[in-house]
Amino acid sequence: MEDGRRDGRDLTGTIRLAGAASILIATTIGYFWAPFGSPYTSAGILGGIAAISFAARGLFGSKGD
Repeated sequence: MEDGRRDGRDLTGTIRLAGAASILIATTIGYFWAPFGSPYTSAGILGGIAAISFAARGLFGSKGD
């Protein structure tokens, strides 16, 4: 897999969709589980952690991934 391609197709859309889904799932879990007290605070914290981790993966990921 070079340049984010597999079988001649670009995978950037799939990777972005996976990132958006993980942020949405983390936010939903935070809202309903509310580990930090307030549902909105929990959703913001867990969604922010998911967003930062996905951004770090994009910044520091190897080109071979």
